[in-house]
Amino acid sequence: MTALCTRNGSVTGLRLSCRCRCCATGKHGSFNSAVVLSRKHRAPDERAAKRWLCGAVLACLWIACIFAYREIPVLPVHSKAGNLRIIAGALCGVNLKRHSANHENRSSRAYVEEEVRRIKALCMSGQLLDAYAATERLHEHLDAIGGSEANWTGSLSKELKTDPILEKLQKRHANLQRYLAILSLASRINVSWIEEEGTELRVGPESRVHVRTRWLDEHERDPSGASAQTVLVMTMSNVRLTLPQMTALLLEMDLNNPECVEHCTSIHGVSGGPEQLYQSYAHVTGHLGLSNVLQITLYNDIIKECTVFRNPHESFNHLGPGVLVSESSVPPGVMHYEGFEIKRGSPGIRMSSNCLIYCTPSREVKGAIDLHYVARTNVPKMLNLLPLRLAAKLLVTMTCDNHIRMQRVSGMFEQLGFAQRIAARRELYGNIEQLQANVTLQKLRSGNQTSTQ
Repeated sequence: MTALCTRNGSVTGLRLSCRCRCCATGKHGSFNSAVVLSRKHRAPDERAAKRWLCGAVLACLWIACIFAYREIPVLPVHSKAGNLRIIAGALCGVNLKRHSANHENRSSRAYVEEEVRRIKALCMSGQLLDAYAATERLHEHLDAIGGSEANWTGSLSKELKTDPILEKLQKRHANLQRYLAILSLASRINVSWIEEEGTELRVGPESRVHVRTRWLDEHERDPSGASAQTVLVMTMSNVRLTLPQMTALLLEMDLNNPECVEHCTSIHGVSGGPEQLYQSYAHVTGHLGLSNVLQITLYNDIIKECTVFRNPHESFNHLGPGVLVSESSVPPGVMHYEGFEIKRGSPGIRMSSNCLIYCTPSREVKGAIDLHYVARTNVPKMLNLLPLRLAAKLLVTMTCDNHIRMQRVSGMFEQLGFAQRIAARRELYGNIEQLQANVTLQKLRSGNQTSTQ
């Protein structure tokens, strides 16, 4: 029998078979029929049964979802009501897998957009190989999630291929691979090298120059180049400049003047900004004096590019982290190249070369740097008869003179505008400055560990 228990004229609950504590003590008043049950006056057995029943129903619903969709949908819902709506939707036939896929697509698109921003940041900081590797991984990710469930990937892939910065990155990576191939010419040991060495005492006893060169074999020559070609390997040790200063001196050609380069008579330079990934162009004219009477006028049109290696490339892993500045001659007869307007040729002999200059923090002098120079040069016919030994000695002399000029120019950085350019392009030069600081800190720690041992 079910009846409503009242006491002192107020409703206190529903009595079931006189099993509640109030009825057992006779504290209830008269009984009235009702259908409302007070949780306070339910029997313990009944409450346990209802909890068990609710748990069983929820478990059955969850198992039904698993069998129906082969996975537990994980959705961005953070409320019990929301989770109940999801379960109810599953029982009503709502396609939870499509909802989950759409959420995954939104997450993937957010990931792709974040990766694109990171790749462009790497480009702005000069880490082009890292940026290219991240681009390749991003394209693989888009291919993996492509198909009917991610229709946006096709359009996004097309946007990535047509983006000006990423398109420039593809070209720069191809150029860099071609430049790095020159390093294989410098690593041959079973050939005859001509070597010369010098010390520039006007800078300091630690300032040294080492030059080695040789003629290229027939299979090593560039088919489109001159009949006589050489490879030149040169090292300048302990140059008294910081890594950002040396990079700016090599790269910012619009700020250079003939005083910066030995035997140079004129420089017409244009510096590209971040949108060109810091490429620059220079038309350089100079002279080579073989004697007091014989002076040969030379000129070259050069494109310069810069790449920062926080982790050194395998080709110069033994040199450690540094900055690679590559130089390549503009093809003859071209009026526009790599976004630059090429100046008309000057009177004299046109030079053609491809070279790499790898700048690293000095291993001996704190705050100084080492320059590692590798070049493949087309030798003009007029200079074919010049002995390589004499050419190597001339290069040592010219390089030592250049070292003196670098010291002089370093005191004119404010006047020439290099300091302002370094401050304006913090993405690039700030990264280079941090690289030098990290290498210096690593050397200090390794020195402390050695002294401790």
